[in-house]
Amino acid sequence: MVFDREANEPAWFKKLWDAHRVAIITYRKGVKDKWDEYRFQPYEILISTNKSTMQICEQGSLIQDIWFREVRKLNGNGHQTSIITTHPSIDIATIAKNMLSRWTQENYFKYAIENFDMVNRLFFFCIQSTSKKSSSFVMYLCLLTKYCGYFLNK
Repeated sequence: MVFDREANEPAWFKKLWDAHRVAIITYRKGVKDKWDEYRFQPYEILISTNKSTMQICEQGSLIQDIWFREVRKLNGNGHQTSIITTHPSIDIATIAKNMLSRWTQENYFKYAIENFDMVNRLFFFCIQSTSKKSSSFVMYLCLLTKYCGYFLNK
């Protein structure tokens, strides 16, 4: 699952992975340090139909006593965008692509919420599904759907 910064809760991310093998990708909050620029390597990444070359690198990071993979993108002006994930093996180009292209998903959800009452319909569907299957994963989906709707309507 790909989250924006507002959903940043490392303990919950660890629980999602440990209990359900659901990996997250999100921006890291409060990053003040800079990694050495010589560590960044060029990766060609396709976002939608646009191909671009990004300077990215990876290292492990301990956040609130939880180990994460951290990927950073180096911008032309020296700014480093930090991304964390609980996924143990996805390649770093895919991590960067998924996080940096999330705006396409946000635009879709915003449109669907405004025009099709998507959040309420999905939430109702999840309640129906949960009562029949009692799956904790479906319950997480319900909570996430409601959570996403809350932030999109802010």
